[in-house]
Amino acid sequence: MPSEPGATVVYTGRRPLDLADDGDFTLLRDWDTLPRDLARALETAGLLIVLDPLSFPFESLAPRLWDVPLAVALPAELGMGELQAVFGEPVFSRLGFHDLLIGAGARFGELARTYHLPLAHHLEPAGPGLPEAIRWLAGQAALHRQLLARFQERPGRRRDGWVLRTRTGKSAFNVEGEAVALELRRLATALPWGTSGRAVVLGCGSGEWLQVLQRAGYKVTGFDLSQAAVQRARFNYPEVPVRHPGLQPATHNLTETADVVLMAGTLGLLNYDARLRMLRWMWSALRPSGNLLVLDDFVGDRGGDWIPAADLTELVAEATANHAVLENARALRLEGESFHRVGLITYAKLGAAERL
Repeated sequence: MPSEPGATVVYTGRRPLDLADDGDFTLLRDWDTLPRDLARALETAGLLIVLDPLSFPFESLAPRLWDVPLAVALPAELGMGELQAVFGEPVFSRLGFHDLLIGAGARFGELARTYHLPLAHHLEPAGPGLPEAIRWLAGQAALHRQLLARFQERPGRRRDGWVLRTRTGKSAFNVEGEAVALELRRLATALPWGTSGRAVVLGCGSGEWLQVLQRAGYKVTGFDLSQAAVQRARFNYPEVPVRHPGLQPATHNLTETADVVLMAGTLGLLNYDARLRMLRWMWSALRPSGNLLVLDDFVGDRGGDWIPAADLTELVAEATANHAVLENARALRLEGESFHRVGLITYAKLGAAERL
């Protein structure tokens, strides 16, 4: 049976657990995981909690089902080598900011470093407190859905660095994140062999874009316009320098150090003068032939923060003194929307280095 819209689905598998389906969540056993049954159960789910990952068929999750926020309880008996061998590529490498791990214990630090997982996204139940942890997660999922509805924002956009663990939010970020990752892989082919690219991101959020850039092999410096987001990003990725740009962003010495600059959902928040100032600053961080990626909403028929694509073209021309060339552009359509409103536009920097 399909779950109720937004419901929490708990896969217990073969694990004995004193947990009753009391309306807060839907229970699945190991015999409920044939591909068709699993698809029906997760059709409208808002959160999937996997308590027995050893028997759960992650390979049966169609791409659309990976949009369901995921919480995975790790078997206590498995060491790091076994965890990586069994769950590395199929699970850990696909976990993002809308997902978390349960019961990783001391193993979480190494998992976080290996797979660029945010440090805040794990849960450690106390003693026999797993049922209570499940109920807490189900309650949090319901709260996040309520917050998303209250914000009345386009799916996936955040508030002061909070990533709402909702299916709508994860689906939107998956679309945007996969587009950026694909573009980064294309650009990485131009880097000298054996080197790591350097990247700067404005709009790093709680670290979600730091994760995307790190997984693409870049050394990252992050900025965000929200002080709260900066604090959360620093906690999630303490090894990454993350700052607030302040009123005078040019004081941050980034001159010609970056191969890639990503501006993610920031220009629509600013007035014309601030947009121009931020673009000039980000452009100065790029080396010649480096690339500026702008990810934003370019259609504003539903209100909110957005920037017309024509305005962006004029701003880039002014901010760069016409030393930019449009290299690539993609229109993105989010789940549940009737047309493409989000875009990813890539510019390349012309000219010679200002410092030799």
